[in-house]
Amino acid sequence: MSARRRGPLKPIYVTATAEHAGKSAISLGLCLALRERGYNVGYFKPVGVPARHVDHIIADADALQAQEVLGLPDAITDLCPVVLSAQMVDDVVGGKKIDPLKPIQKAYARVSEGRDIVIVEGLGQLIRGSFLGASGYKLVSMLDAGTLLLAKYGGTVMLDRILAGQKWLDGSLLGVIFNFVPRGRLDQVTGQYREFLNRKHIKVYGVIKGNPKLSAVTVQSIGRHLKAEVLSAEDHVNRLVESVLIGAMNQEHALRYFQRVAGKVVVTGGDRSDIILAALETPTVAVVLTGNFRPSPSVLARAEEKEIPLLLTGADTLSAINELQELFGRFRVREPSKIKLITSLIEEHVDLDGLVRNLGKK
Repeated sequence: MSARRRGPLKPIYVTATAEHAGKSAISLGLCLALRERGYNVGYFKPVGVPARHVDHIIADADALQAQEVLGLPDAITDLCPVVLSAQMVDDVVGGKKIDPLKPIQKAYARVSEGRDIVIVEGLGQLIRGSFLGASGYKLVSMLDAGTLLLAKYGGTVMLDRILAGQKWLDGSLLGVIFNFVPRGRLDQVTGQYREFLNRKHIKVYGVIKGNPKLSAVTVQSIGRHLKAEVLSAEDHVNRLVESVLIGAMNQEHALRYFQRVAGKVVVTGGDRSDIILAALETPTVAVVLTGNFRPSPSVLARAEEKEIPLLLTGADTLSAINELQELFGRFRVREPSKIKLITSLIEEHVDLDGLVRNLGKK
């Protein structure tokens, strides 16, 4: 679908009411969906966190992902000009004067040149970056952006946070997208919550329910994150895992428990052969064995037969669970199916035309 050109629009600053609200997924999805409408879309993340070195430069993971998925020609140092390295944090906390706003302004000028619209991904909640002098509030004002607030479902506390954002954004709030809404709460959000916010003059642009496929990660990624050794079915480490279950019960209960959830990784002690075998007999993608306990040859043989990777890590079960929760909290796109899914979610559940139309009113 082609878009009618009317000159460059204000940038959309994407921020959130809570951590792990889907900010990266929505930002990338907006870029993809607006591009489908014929807009020349840019991506920008003013402040990021270190991910990996690229050509001797410490780069932000979200910016790297956007550069790759969108095929952006911009330098990674323009897409994310300020990266909160450990040295920078130490310098700022130690009293060294650092002005992050000048490089942000210069980089944004380069990224926005020739673009119809730029999606600006915030660091997190609006207060993030305050210690650096580059909070979301300050960046919204500096970039003259319209703010799109992602509300991760969490009951009435998210309404409190939305109203607080409206107060402090001083007129720059475009509106809200509710994300990760449980199926059983969709009517409440689309009805009561939307009407409540409308009375407060806050536009709701979309309501998106949780989709485990978006946060799914490969078995290989899990193994790398846990520094684990693959003991079986190495040819199947590219399969996607959608959820994490802990195995800490007897075998009978484990079978019933594991049978309810497909697309899962089970985390259990490597010495719990009963739990491992129960996991292998249910819809399981992989099993993480903790404590550096190697299973018996018969367990390894069964895993090979079922084509289910066993990952051996020295971490204890609780630590492994915490690490995996952190990993699943990130949004990473590599598979075309994920790119197609996030674009379709934005197209189907977000009022894109209304959002773009209202950019000119702020």
